Amino acid sequence: MKLIITFFTLFFIGVHAQSDYGVIQDPNYKKVLDENLTYYAIQSSSTSQGYVYFYATSKYGAGFYLRKILPTGYNDTSFGNNGISTSVLPLVWNSTTKYPEGSILTNDQAIFLYNKNVIAKYDVNGNLDTSFGVGGYVTFTENIGRLSLNGDSTLMIQINGMLKKLTLNGQLDSNFSTIPVYVYYLTDSGIIVKTSGVNDEYKKYDLTGIQDMTFGTSGIANIPGIIKTNRHTGEMFLYSYHFPVEIKKYTANGFLDTSFGTAGVATYSFPANPNVYYPPANSTTVGIQMDSNNNIYVFGGSEAGIDYQKTAYILRFTPNGILDNSFNNGNSLFYRQSAPSIVSMSILDDNKYLCFNTLRQGAMNYVTGTTQYVRQLGALSTHEFRKENSYLVHPNPVKDVFNIRLDSNEKLEYAELFDISGKLLKKISSVKIDISDLNTGAYFLKTKTDRNSYHTKLIKK
Repeated sequence: MKLIITFFTLFFIGVHAQSDYGVIQDPNYKKVLDENLTYYAIQSSSTSQGYVYFYATSKYGAGFYLRKILPTGYNDTSFGNNGISTSVLPLVWNSTTKYPEGSILTNDQAIFLYNKNVIAKYDVNGNLDTSFGVGGYVTFTENIGRLSLNGDSTLMIQINGMLKKLTLNGQLDSNFSTIPVYVYYLTDSGIIVKTSGVNDEYKKYDLTGIQDMTFGTSGIANIPGIIKTNRHTGEMFLYSYHFPVEIKKYTANGFLDTSFGTAGVATYSFPANPNVYYPPANSTTVGIQMDSNNNIYVFGGSEAGIDYQKTAYILRFTPNGILDNSFNNGNSLFYRQSAPSIVSMSILDDNKYLCFNTLRQGAMNYVTGTTQYVRQLGALSTHEFRKENSYLVHPNPVKDVFNIRLDSNEKLEYAELFDISGKLLKKISSVKIDISDLNTGAYFLKTKTDRNSYHTKLIKK
């Protein structure tokens, strides 16, 4: 039996020998797309272990809730009432600005909720931490502009254009010098600050609030835009929001890194194939992230009104700004139609990507939730005959005849049926397949279309 499995694995890997890795939707993760954006304003957060929280408030005065999702994608039924708590600080909808007046921050030890001028701290089970502030709450006289978590669970808080620091117990840190800010970014070595919305000047401060005068020129770096920082290295990145993808890298000292990409710029354009890729003007780069090896991930999807936001993509560059063709079956791009657009992404480990999504359903109905993708060794090994492709084959299990179901804009090129030893049994050009001549047991179907390749486990009963 061991010999058969080994032969089968090597056989399929040999067919697709161009790469050892492939990106797929995680078959063990329950896709969550049931948070209604039409009626609720929803803030979300995730932890390094893969827990997800949705903090929501009704746009029509129907209440609020905090929901907790396990790393498997299922509700944490031990949290609140079957995964949902309404016994937390309320999130309030502002009918004038059309935005909620607060948000949520989480790590693996605590949950922080803030609304208007109040911060509340809870443990991961939703219990109020009464050691924080006064009875679990910290209240300010002015509304909170933004709240961020440091690695040690202390908080950075922006109020009225000034950045302050809160200690673990919710007290203002007297050892931190207050900083004037317009936008700020936290790194392990300091705080990057844009002080105004009308110029391109950035400054860097150490973790006590003292300006670093070695940053840029005399303490100021001119960077024309809003940046994304690598929290661990302190490097900064500028990126375009529409195609072609364009990324510029700045060093932790505030200077353009001309060794990055080509003359300091990394670029990418989708192949010119309208049957697969939507026109560049209709796709959006939502953000970038870095993994522990400093690889750079670009993510996003199609815009609203194009395909109901049913296209998602993840693109990877090396730390030097070179397209990483080892990412996904010999390609730097993972691109998936019939998938919700990615609006935010957390890298749980270098090969697991927790994505927050938006999907349009019908004329005016939008939902949000999470999808998880994994990058696995052995692009066509047996574990990749996965649940997400089971919808291609109907019925499954099958007695005599099954059908291959494809999207209306997808054409079958061929299908191949293999036994568990890797022996090719049938090569098929029709979407209707008769296997009445085969014995009961497990088989594997490779389906090749003009858009993709699918690999499905088939059960003959």
